[in-house]
Amino acid sequence: PNNPDYRPHYILDLTDSKRYELLNLSRLPTKDGKFDTKYYEYFQSADKVFIHHRKNVVIALSSSLSEDTNVIFFQSSLGTRSEGYKNGELLEQLLKDLSVNYEIIDFSLYDTYIPSPTNKYIARFDGIYDGIYIVETNQQVMDGIFNYFKSWYYDDSAVIVQGGGDYLFTFPGISTVYYIPSPVLKLNLPSETPTGTPAP
Repeated sequence: PNNPDYRPHYILDLTDSKRYELLNLSRLPTKDGKFDTKYYEYFQSADKVFIHHRKNVVIALSSSLSEDTNVIFFQSSLGTRSEGYKNGELLEQLLKDLSVNYEIIDFSLYDTYIPSPTNKYIARFDGIYDGIYIVETNQQVMDGIFNYFKSWYYDDSAVIVQGGGDYLFTFPGISTVYYIPSPVLKLNLPSETPTGTPAP
Protein backbone atom coordinates (compact mmCIF):
# COMPACT_ATOMS: atom_id res chain seq x y z
CA PRO A 1 0.00 0.00 0.00
CA ASN A 2 2.94 2.40 0.50
CA ASN A 3 4.12 1.72 -3.06
CA PRO A 4 2.44 3.86 -5.78
CA ASP A 5 2.64 0.86 -8.16
CA TYR A 6 0.68 -1.36 -5.76
CA ARG A 7 -2.77 -2.40 -6.86
CA PRO A 8 -4.68 -5.13 -5.03
CA HIS A 9 -5.87 -8.25 -6.86
CA TYR A 10 -9.45 -9.43 -6.58
CA ILE A 11 -11.62 -12.43 -7.32
CA LEU A 12 -15.02 -11.48 -8.76
CA ASP A 13 -17.90 -13.73 -7.74
CA LEU A 14 -20.09 -13.89 -10.84
CA THR A 15 -23.15 -15.07 -8.92
CA ASP A 16 -23.49 -11.97 -6.76
CA SER A 17 -20.96 -9.49 -8.28
CA LYS A 18 -19.02 -9.22 -5.02
CA ARG A 19 -15.25 -9.01 -5.16
CA TYR A 20 -12.78 -10.47 -2.69
CA GLU A 21 -9.22 -9.26 -2.29
CA LEU A 22 -6.38 -11.77 -2.66
CA LEU A 23 -3.43 -11.75 -0.27
CA ASN A 24 -0.33 -11.17 -2.39
CA LEU A 25 2.26 -13.59 -1.02
CA SER A 26 4.97 -11.67 -2.86
CA ARG A 27 4.39 -8.78 -0.42
CA LEU A 28 4.90 -10.84 2.74
CA PRO A 29 8.17 -10.73 4.73
CA THR A 30 11.04 -12.71 3.26
CA LYS A 31 13.46 -15.04 5.03
CA ASP A 32 17.15 -14.26 4.52
CA GLY A 33 16.12 -12.09 1.60
CA LYS A 34 14.26 -14.90 -0.18
CA PHE A 35 10.67 -16.05 -0.36
CA ASP A 36 9.74 -17.80 2.88
CA THR A 37 8.65 -21.34 2.01
CA LYS A 38 6.32 -21.47 5.03
CA TYR A 39 3.82 -19.59 2.86
CA TYR A 40 3.43 -22.70 0.70
CA GLU A 41 0.93 -23.77 3.35
CA TYR A 42 -1.58 -21.50 1.61
CA PHE A 43 -1.44 -23.75 -1.47
CA GLN A 44 -1.59 -26.98 0.50
CA SER A 45 -4.63 -25.91 2.53
CA ALA A 46 -6.56 -24.38 -0.41
CA ASP A 47 -9.68 -25.93 -1.88
CA LYS A 48 -8.85 -24.80 -5.42
CA VAL A 49 -5.50 -23.88 -6.96
CA PHE A 50 -5.07 -22.35 -10.43
CA ILE A 51 -2.06 -21.61 -12.64
CA HIS A 52 -2.01 -18.93 -15.34
CA HIS A 53 1.04 -19.70 -17.49
CA ARG A 54 1.33 -16.51 -19.51
CA LYS A 55 1.13 -14.38 -16.36
CA ASN A 56 3.31 -16.77 -14.33
CA VAL A 57 0.91 -16.71 -11.41
CA VAL A 58 -0.73 -19.13 -8.97
CA ILE A 59 -4.08 -18.36 -7.33
CA ALA A 60 -5.21 -20.43 -4.33
CA LEU A 61 -8.78 -20.14 -3.03
CA SER A 62 -10.72 -21.41 -0.06
CA SER A 63 -14.20 -22.85 -0.50
CA SER A 64 -15.60 -19.62 0.94
CA LEU A 65 -14.23 -16.60 -0.89
CA SER A 66 -14.98 -14.45 2.13
CA GLU A 67 -12.21 -16.13 4.15
CA ASP A 68 -8.80 -14.47 4.44
CA THR A 69 -6.93 -17.45 2.97
CA ASN A 70 -7.29 -16.58 -0.73
CA VAL A 71 -3.87 -15.78 -2.18
CA ILE A 72 -1.99 -14.87 -5.33
CA PHE A 73 1.65 -15.79 -5.95
CA PHE A 74 3.96 -14.70 -8.76
CA GLN A 75 6.77 -16.86 -10.11
CA SER A 76 9.12 -13.86 -9.93
CA SER A 77 9.05 -14.30 -6.12
CA LEU A 78 11.28 -17.35 -6.61
CA GLY A 79 14.09 -15.12 -7.89
CA THR A 80 16.87 -16.61 -9.99
CA ARG A 81 15.45 -20.08 -9.47
CA SER A 82 12.87 -19.30 -12.18
CA GLU A 83 15.47 -18.57 -14.86
CA GLY A 84 15.48 -20.96 -17.80
CA TYR A 85 11.88 -22.09 -17.34
CA LYS A 86 9.08 -21.44 -19.80
CA ASN A 87 5.96 -19.68 -18.56
CA GLY A 88 4.24 -21.68 -15.87
CA GLU A 89 6.67 -24.62 -15.91
CA LEU A 90 8.30 -23.85 -12.58
CA LEU A 91 4.94 -23.17 -10.94
CA GLU A 92 3.62 -26.52 -12.14
CA GLN A 93 6.73 -28.25 -10.83
CA LEU A 94 6.40 -26.46 -7.50
CA LEU A 95 2.79 -27.57 -7.02
CA LYS A 96 3.64 -31.13 -8.03
CA ASP A 97 6.46 -31.17 -5.47
CA LEU A 98 3.97 -29.97 -2.84
CA SER A 99 1.44 -32.66 -3.95
CA VAL A 100 -1.10 -29.94 -4.71
CA ASN A 101 -3.75 -30.49 -7.38
CA TYR A 102 -4.24 -27.54 -9.72
CA GLU A 103 -6.11 -26.37 -12.80
CA ILE A 104 -4.69 -24.44 -15.75
CA ILE A 105 -6.62 -21.24 -16.50
CA ASP A 106 -4.54 -19.66 -19.26
CA PHE A 107 -7.18 -19.67 -21.98
CA SER A 108 -4.68 -18.46 -24.58
CA LEU A 109 -2.86 -21.79 -24.62
CA TYR A 110 -3.32 -23.68 -27.87
CA ASP A 111 -4.47 -26.92 -26.26
CA THR A 112 -6.94 -25.32 -23.84
CA TYR A 113 -10.28 -27.13 -23.74
CA ILE A 114 -12.56 -25.53 -21.15
CA PRO A 115 -16.11 -26.86 -20.76
CA SER A 116 -18.82 -24.50 -19.52
CA PRO A 117 -20.39 -25.29 -16.13
CA THR A 118 -23.05 -27.59 -17.64
CA ASN A 119 -20.95 -28.73 -20.65
CA LYS A 120 -23.28 -26.86 -22.99
CA TYR A 121 -20.29 -25.14 -24.62
CA ILE A 122 -16.58 -25.73 -24.99
CA ALA A 123 -14.02 -22.91 -25.06
CA ARG A 124 -11.03 -23.67 -27.25
CA PHE A 125 -8.09 -21.68 -28.54
CA ASP A 126 -9.96 -20.60 -31.67
CA GLY A 127 -13.43 -19.92 -30.26
CA ILE A 128 -16.54 -21.17 -28.50
CA TYR A 129 -18.04 -24.48 -29.65
CA ASP A 130 -21.26 -26.40 -29.18
CA GLY A 131 -20.31 -28.66 -26.29
CA ILE A 132 -22.82 -31.42 -26.98
CA TYR A 133 -22.17 -31.91 -30.69
CA ILE A 134 -18.52 -30.85 -30.89
CA VAL A 135 -17.26 -34.37 -31.68
CA GLU A 136 -19.86 -34.95 -34.41
CA THR A 137 -20.15 -31.55 -36.09
CA ASN A 138 -17.35 -29.35 -34.68
CA GLN A 139 -19.95 -26.55 -34.70
CA GLN A 140 -18.44 -23.17 -33.76
CA VAL A 141 -20.77 -20.82 -31.89
CA MET A 142 -18.50 -17.78 -31.57
CA ASP A 143 -15.10 -16.72 -32.90
CA GLY A 144 -12.64 -13.91 -32.30
CA ILE A 145 -12.84 -13.34 -28.54
CA PHE A 146 -10.38 -15.83 -27.18
CA ASN A 147 -7.58 -13.41 -26.33
CA TYR A 148 -10.10 -11.72 -24.04
CA PHE A 149 -11.84 -14.80 -22.63
CA LYS A 150 -11.61 -14.93 -18.81
CA SER A 151 -14.32 -17.27 -17.61
CA TRP A 152 -17.74 -18.79 -18.13
CA TYR A 153 -20.77 -17.10 -16.65
CA TYR A 154 -22.16 -19.39 -13.96
CA ASP A 155 -25.33 -20.41 -15.88
CA ASP A 156 -23.77 -20.93 -19.36
CA SER A 157 -25.60 -17.93 -20.82
CA ALA A 158 -22.48 -15.84 -21.37
CA VAL A 159 -18.72 -15.58 -21.25
CA ILE A 160 -16.70 -13.13 -19.19
CA VAL A 161 -14.17 -11.14 -21.20
CA GLN A 162 -11.50 -8.56 -20.40
CA GLY A 163 -8.79 -6.90 -22.44
CA GLY A 164 -5.36 -5.84 -21.25
CA GLY A 165 -5.10 -2.71 -19.15
CA ASP A 166 -2.64 0.14 -19.40
CA TYR A 167 -0.63 2.52 -17.23
CA LEU A 168 -1.85 6.07 -16.68
CA PHE A 169 1.62 7.61 -16.46
CA THR A 170 5.01 6.63 -17.82
CA PHE A 171 8.10 8.42 -16.57
CA PRO A 172 11.09 7.91 -18.89
CA GLY A 173 13.88 6.06 -17.16
CA ILE A 174 11.92 5.72 -13.92
CA SER A 175 8.75 3.64 -13.98
CA THR A 176 5.16 3.29 -15.03
CA VAL A 177 2.53 4.00 -12.39
CA TYR A 178 -1.21 3.81 -11.80
CA TYR A 179 -2.14 0.70 -13.72
CA ILE A 180 -5.68 0.99 -15.04
CA PRO A 181 -7.28 -2.42 -15.71
CA SER A 182 -9.76 -2.73 -18.54
CA PRO A 183 -13.40 -3.39 -17.60
CA VAL A 184 -14.75 -6.89 -17.05
CA LEU A 185 -17.65 -7.52 -19.42
CA LYS A 186 -20.38 -10.13 -19.66
CA LEU A 187 -20.86 -11.14 -23.29
CA ASN A 188 -24.09 -13.07 -23.88
CA LEU A 189 -23.90 -16.12 -26.09
CA PRO A 190 -26.31 -16.40 -29.05
CA SER A 191 -29.59 -18.17 -28.45
CA GLU A 192 -29.15 -19.95 -31.79
CA THR A 193 -26.18 -21.55 -33.50
CA PRO A 194 -24.80 -19.95 -36.71
CA THR A 195 -26.76 -22.48 -38.79
CA GLY A 196 -30.05 -21.13 -37.41
CA THR A 197 -30.91 -24.17 -35.35
CA PRO A 198 -31.73 -23.64 -31.67
CA ALA A 199 -28.71 -23.88 -29.40
CA PRO A 200 -28.87 -26.98 -27.14
